[in-house]
Amino acid sequence: MDAREKPEESSRCADRNRTPDPRRAGPQRTSLKPGPRPIRLGGRGSPLARVLAGFVLASLALCVFPGNAQADICSRTQQVQDAILSNISGVSNCANVTAAQLAGIDDLNLINQGLSSLQAGDFDGLSSLRHLFLDDNQLSSLPAGIFTDLSNLGILFLRNNQLSSLPADVFDGLTSLVSLRLRNNQLSTLPADVFTGLSNLKRLHLDDNQLSSLPADVFTDLSNLESLRLYSNQLSSLPAGIFTDLSNLGFLWLGDNQLSSLPAGIFTGLSSLKHVWLHDNQLSSLPADVFDGLTSLETLRLQDNQLSSLPAGVFSGLSSLTHLWLSDNQLTSLPADVFDGLTSLGTLSLDGNQLSSLPAGVFSGLTSLATLRLYSNQLSSLPAGVFSGLSSLVTLRLNGNQLSSLPAGIFTGLLRSPSLLNLGSNPGAPFTLTMEPEKVVGEGRFVVKVAAGTPFAMTTDLSVTGGTLSATSVTVPLGSTTSDVITATPTPGSTAPLEVTLGPTVTQPPANYRGLRTAVGGPLILTAGVTVSTTSVTVAEDGSASYTVTLNTQPTADVTIAVARASGDPNLSVSAGASLTFNTTTWDTPQTVTIAAAEDDDGVHGTATFTHTASSTDTDYPSNLAIASVTATEADDDPIGVTVDPTSVIPSEGGSANYTVTLNTRPTHSVTIAVARASGAEHDTDLT
Repeated sequence: MDAREKPEESSRCADRNRTPDPRRAGPQRTSLKPGPRPIRLGGRGSPLARVLAGFVLASLALCVFPGNAQADICSRTQQVQDAILSNISGVSNCANVTAAQLAGIDDLNLINQGLSSLQAGDFDGLSSLRHLFLDDNQLSSLPAGIFTDLSNLGILFLRNNQLSSLPADVFDGLTSLVSLRLRNNQLSTLPADVFTGLSNLKRLHLDDNQLSSLPADVFTDLSNLESLRLYSNQLSSLPAGIFTDLSNLGFLWLGDNQLSSLPAGIFTGLSSLKHVWLHDNQLSSLPADVFDGLTSLETLRLQDNQLSSLPAGVFSGLSSLTHLWLSDNQLTSLPADVFDGLTSLGTLSLDGNQLSSLPAGVFSGLTSLATLRLYSNQLSSLPAGVFSGLSSLVTLRLNGNQLSSLPAGIFTGLLRSPSLLNLGSNPGAPFTLTMEPEKVVGEGRFVVKVAAGTPFAMTTDLSVTGGTLSATSVTVPLGSTTSDVITATPTPGSTAPLEVTLGPTVTQPPANYRGLRTAVGGPLILTAGVTVSTTSVTVAEDGSASYTVTLNTQPTADVTIAVARASGDPNLSVSAGASLTFNTTTWDTPQTVTIAAAEDDDGVHGTATFTHTASSTDTDYPSNLAIASVTATEADDDPIGVTVDPTSVIPSEGGSANYTVTLNTRPTHSVTIAVARASGAEHDTDLT
């Protein structure tokens, strides 16, 4: 029998189940096609009577109880028929499906079945259906009332079709619907009341459509909605209050639209909101209170917009925020307190903006911050201690800026070594972290410092001449600028200066660090004394030359160094720095002494010796402290010699001619110049 042909029994059951005609008089009875004469079957309890009675009762059950009646599915869309039959065990003929079997189906999978249309009634009778999947077909429209009988439907997926519009009542009656997915269709508008009555809906996906606007009340009935996806549409604006009734909303996707602004109070009342996506829009500004009250917010994506500034306090009160993306905007500056109170923030992305500076303390209090992205900006400097207190930081990216140096203490306060640190592609890269020895109060005591601080523990070797050390290596701990104190003890009886040298080995940056290198400085002289930068200078006549003076160790009181000519050419003198005073702070800052040479005409390259005498109440700097002297030599610009002018004469016969003789420089004693004929014709004695 053809699958679409109804069996004769169906019509007979229909006759038997027909409502009795009230116009007929007398009692109405269902007849089993009685013959002209009754047939006796034996006694009431005979075996044959019992068999026939059972047969009659079974036949009556098929007709009297509608659930066992056959359901007409043969006229439905072929793919729908096939899906229904695949859910009924032992039935392959559409004509043999009963209403009870139809009502027992709870899952219908029509994904990628080549459906281009559906017809009214395709899903009639599927009263227990809970899941209906219609993804990946070519549906361009839906018949009105197509889902009317599906009062128990919980999940309806219509993704990846070609729907351009929806009937206003298409979802009427779906009071149990929890998840509705319409992603990747061609919807450009929505009827205002299309979701009316879907009071149990929790997930609504409208992403990847062509929606350019939304009716103001379109989501009014969705008080239980938890997730709303509207990204990848063409929305240029949002009606004020459109989300007001969504008190349970936790996820809101609005990214990849054309929004240029947000209405004030657009998120008011959404106290359950945890995740907001606003990326890839055209937002140029934000209302100051736009995020007020979102105390549950954990993720906020604002990257790829056109934000040039942020209102002060725009993120105030977002104490649950863990991820904030502001990448690829046009931010040129940040308010100093813009991130105040974000104690849960773990990721902050500010890359791809136009930031040229950062406010001091802008990241203060972000103790949970693990990832900070500042790359591809225009930062030319960083405030000292700008990362101080970021005890959870593991990723820091500063590459692609305009940094030429690192401020002192930039890495102080780190409690863990970042797993990724990138400072490459800056003018000053690679930046050098140098371990420098520095004297501290107390004889022979010193520390090792790294001015910028250490993003990882740095260790180097130690050696000393003229004594012994309390340690042979030294470490500046992670997040610090200073090591523990090391003590150098002079060798008894030694007159050699106590001098500490660092290196040659030093900890190198981890492999996942970019734009950093390490080095050692020094050496450090620990014996009290005065260092003179040179022991000789050459001074041009009527010019000057300089050298510097520094104390070797930190004094306990001011130390004055007097500089004076002890002997030599009086034309050489101290023109600046004759008295140099060092204190407990400036003791290791070089001070300059200038020697000048006066103009003279003696032609002598004079020399002079300049001595240095200390005076202080600090007994380490007594007046008899041995300090190197400096010898200054004048570079005289007057050549020694005799000038004869002119160098040839022609006396007339019987007459004479004159020339002059002059000394070029002033002599220290009398000079006699003898003049005599040295050559000429022997017989010419006339020239004398």
